[in-house]
Amino acid sequence: MFGENLAIAFRALWANKMRSLLTTLGVVIGVAAVIAVVSIVQGFFFAVNNLFKDLGSGWVRVMAERPERPGWEGKLIPPLRRADADYLLEHASLVQDVAPAMFGGLQIKNGERISHTTILGTVPGYMDVVNFYVDRGRFFTWIDDKAHRKVCVIGAKVIEKLEIEEPIVGREIQLGPDSFTIVGVMEARGQLIGLSLDDYIFLPYETARNIFGEEQTNNTIWEVAVSDPDKMELAKTQIIDAMRRRRRLKADDPDDFILLSQEQITSVLGSISGYATGVAAGIAGVALFVGGIGIMNIMLVSVAERTREIGIRMAVGARSKHVRLQFLAEALVLSTSGGLIGIGVGILVSWLMAGGLGWPVLISSPSILVSVLFSAAVGVFFGYYPASKAAALDPIEALRYE
Repeated sequence: MFGENLAIAFRALWANKMRSLLTTLGVVIGVAAVIAVVSIVQGFFFAVNNLFKDLGSGWVRVMAERPERPGWEGKLIPPLRRADADYLLEHASLVQDVAPAMFGGLQIKNGERISHTTILGTVPGYMDVVNFYVDRGRFFTWIDDKAHRKVCVIGAKVIEKLEIEEPIVGREIQLGPDSFTIVGVMEARGQLIGLSLDDYIFLPYETARNIFGEEQTNNTIWEVAVSDPDKMELAKTQIIDAMRRRRRLKADDPDDFILLSQEQITSVLGSISGYATGVAAGIAGVALFVGGIGIMNIMLVSVAERTREIGIRMAVGARSKHVRLQFLAEALVLSTSGGLIGIGVGILVSWLMAGGLGWPVLISSPSILVSVLFSAAVGVFFGYYPASKAAALDPIEALRYE
């Protein structure tokens, strides 16, 4: 009986294709919003998580930061210096290595090609600390650093921007007013949110300090490698204690630095992902509610248009439950069809947006299943009143309806 009612429902809705399509528009929008937002958000956080997972679970970043406490507004805080990094390495037993990283920007030039990029001055141990290595050539050595040599390691994007021809290793490029020798090319990491992760140049720390001056040390951070990731919390405590002693902070002084680990980043990203999914669910809820009202409205119109048909069915033996089931089936087909169309639209929008933004798409099977079930539930909920109204018609009055 239910299968026969579904067939009748499909025929009735197909007879009014445009009306049926417009009726399901709210459901289509709601389901498409859920699929698109969840897929895009999950794809973005998957890409970001992978980026930080490459750093390893034993990675910690240390940054100087002014405390958000009354009395500290505008107060100068000491930057992170290389000598301080050596102190941390000596006084925190779980710290395996520390790589200071000084950031700056410079004009770069190769022949007639001119561009700008980020300069990162660091030490030879940087690669092992952040698990990021050269693809061709070599990284600079401690001898390069101590001798302030003008050598550099470039990212893949710099090759493209300056149109550097092969062989790349050994060629000269100009950084600011000085000429530097390319000794290596880092492995490519692609892009995220339309921004290249390969647009940078590495210099030996002492060379970078000569170029930018002592003031640029204010833009220095530390990349720290912990010897035992399972003891990360103890390692953080050691780092904080050593930093406070080195920076001569009193017992009641707040920390004028912050620590950032992979676990913290993952936790923050998870919270943001949850908020974004909640927003998508809210949008979908409103759209599905509007769609449900549309379904109820069109089903009431359908009951009025087919009153004589209902009377004939009852006259030849159909019971109220059969009439109710017929109209519930039509409402279910309407809402489920809208849900399926919405899934297709949501997947298409996800692929288009993620492709333009430069991160992967993660189509969530649970979100698809929930969308289909929820759209079906909307059809049953909002279709029940019109179906009950049709089932409650008096057969004699229905037959005489004009």
